[in-house]
Amino acid sequence: MSIASSINNPKVTTTPFMQNTLTQPDAPSLPMHDAVNAASGELSSTASSPDHPTVQTPVITTRENSKATTFESMPRAIIQGNADAQGNLSVISGRECDAKTHYAKAVKCFRLAEEQQLARAQGKPVESRGCGDPVERNYAKAVKHYHLAADLGHISSQHNLGIIYATGQGVAQNHANAFKYFQLAAERGNFKAQYNLGVAYEYGRGVEPNHAEAFRCYRLAADQGHVAAQYNLGLAYEYGRGVESNHVEAFRCYQLAADQGHVVAQLNVGEMYNNGCGVAQSAHDAVGYYKLAADQGNALAQYSLGFLHHYGNGVERSFEKAIEYYRLAADQGDVESMVSLGTMYEKGCGVAVHHANAIQYYQLAAAQGHALAQYNLGVMHQKGAGVVRNYVKAAEYYELAAEQGDNEAQRKLGELYRDGKGVLPDAEKAMRCFWKANRSTNVIDFSHAGITDEMMQHLPGLFEEFGAYIQTNERLGVTNLDLSMNSMTDNSAPFIALILRHTRTLTELSIEYCGITDHGMTHILDALKNYNTSVVDFAFYGLSTTNKETLDTLIEQNRTINKILGGLETCYPMEVPKAFDILPMDISRQLLSTIAVVHAKNPPPSNIISLIASLIFPKPATTRQAVDEAYNFFMSDPASTSRNAGIKQKHS
Repeated sequence: MSIASSINNPKVTTTPFMQNTLTQPDAPSLPMHDAVNAASGELSSTASSPDHPTVQTPVITTRENSKATTFESMPRAIIQGNADAQGNLSVISGRECDAKTHYAKAVKCFRLAEEQQLARAQGKPVESRGCGDPVERNYAKAVKHYHLAADLGHISSQHNLGIIYATGQGVAQNHANAFKYFQLAAERGNFKAQYNLGVAYEYGRGVEPNHAEAFRCYRLAADQGHVAAQYNLGLAYEYGRGVESNHVEAFRCYQLAADQGHVVAQLNVGEMYNNGCGVAQSAHDAVGYYKLAADQGNALAQYSLGFLHHYGNGVERSFEKAIEYYRLAADQGDVESMVSLGTMYEKGCGVAVHHANAIQYYQLAAAQGHALAQYNLGVMHQKGAGVVRNYVKAAEYYELAAEQGDNEAQRKLGELYRDGKGVLPDAEKAMRCFWKANRSTNVIDFSHAGITDEMMQHLPGLFEEFGAYIQTNERLGVTNLDLSMNSMTDNSAPFIALILRHTRTLTELSIEYCGITDHGMTHILDALKNYNTSVVDFAFYGLSTTNKETLDTLIEQNRTINKILGGLETCYPMEVPKAFDILPMDISRQLLSTIAVVHAKNPPPSNIISLIASLIFPKPATTRQAVDEAYNFFMSDPASTSRNAGIKQKHS
């Protein structure tokens, strides 16, 4: 990963809310979002976790199945002549009249309590006309009248009691009571209560969690046009909560909510268009929905628009537009936008190169734990770009990113420990960093890593510590080990041999140009020949070939001769005759036929074939004669029948 060269697709997460939306606490990685919607009349809360939401202001419904009014707007509803709130009962009689009367008194008490609470918050005196706290007294009166109205079957009172008990405003919080009153109102068709009942089932508030029941309640509310229920229904279909996962249905529900102005639904529709999930992929349509959400101030939509303009997806490429949207999102604290702005300033995309500004944005993101920003700061301090070169700071930032699993940061930190820059030299820590940087798969690639003998002595211990000698369900055995292009000597050979003696998974070993000579090869070949049975691909380009035991052992164990010959031809072409004059003619012919096989499409230079052929025939042979001889020998081998067609085509 080069510095700041990777700007990932928008990373978005689902954060649980209960104000018109309900998130899935363990939603998969597909980027969909939750949001706080300002529409009222639902159980209203935000939460840092799905299990323990922080409840916000309750909502009072002023008329059955009508748009609700929040506590803050209750006085305005009274002033504007709300018939229920003012207790206009001229056309109502009997039981319903009593219910409306209690409902109106409840609203009035809540209005007074809210006015008194606001005055107290502003430092104004609150008039008390009785004993006890006036705010608490009015809340208690309101709850009393709501109970009386609810017992008479008043739907809005039942729903509002559910909200009051769910939020604990004026009463002790009691989710069981909240569930009871939501259920009463929901059974009589109140879509806000149906939505909140779904919330209760989703999170197990006052009832055992039941995703199927939550889905049923959301669908009842969504069918009546409830925007948050439509959105949550989309989440249910998206993640298979209470219903089989169905991205097409998820898209339909999100779009219904988006068309009603639900900002996160707009964002999700944009994501689904952008990813081709549940709908045909269309970056152009994605831009349209991102724009709707971005215009409502959604930072993730602003980031996504910046990303699309940055790379010209669905819109004409414009660094200037990208920067505009990145800044809007960054000003709201969007960490990905901060990193992207840092990249733009560092690379000079749409703006003049300005390393100081790049560092400023990287620092903002790094302070929030962004691994790429931390890595980029490490690189800039190591290079001295925009700051005075400082290996100590570079090591600190690399370590922060490495702790989050950034492989490139691990490798960079290993280099600093190897070279003693910014940290004390430590071969063991250096090797451990290189190991962690490569341990995401079963391939360990230490090529070009500057591995030294001192570092190599710690490698067998890492194999043992991380259980890399064997493959199990819990552990990933190493199958490929590449130590090529390093700074080792023969002192490292015993450590390689030790690994070969214990491994049961290693199938490929590359040690070409690593500094080990024939003397060190003795240890390695001994381990291959007498202990290891798994290695079938052994590459050691650049080694001397005068060791008869080396070639004999490799041929006996049926190693990949093509790689050996490739190295000989490249590095020691004049020693090829010496390498093969000790072999019987039939083995030499096998080697030559192997060349014909492995290079059927990419033949080697003629000089190596000529050199080998001169040893096979009693008189000088041309390259053509050598290939003909190899062809005849190969075709006469019954075991090679399956490959004859390809070789025959090449020979012709």
